[in-house]
Amino acid sequence: MNRVDALQMLRQYCHDGFSLVPLKPRSKTPLVRWKDYQLTDEDLLTFVSQGANWAIRCDAKLHTLDFDDPDTYCRFVQEKGDALKDAPTVHTGRGYHIWFKSQSEASAKMASR
Repeated sequence: MNRVDALQMLRQYCHDGFSLVPLKPRSKTPLVRWKDYQLTDEDLLTFVSQGANWAIRCDAKLHTLDFDDPDTYCRFVQEKGDALKDAPTVHTGRGYHIWFKSQSEASAKMASR
């Protein structure tokens, strides 16, 4: 994807209310103190020009299921796929991410079960 397309896509994510965090290129290491970070348009331009990788910060209602093993993802979809059939799914370098919003807030304690 070229930088113009990436910039347009990232701006749409911001417009849609997602909290973006820039990462080192080809890495999962944040370039900012991500917990309280708020991305500005100037920052967005700077990080896109540097070829940054990107993360979306989850919160109490926004979650992702991260499947690093494609076989596990396929089993999940076969067994539980109807529950998240409309959720956006991203094919990553190692597997899949399924993004979804819950109707109620989840705590870290709940997520670890």
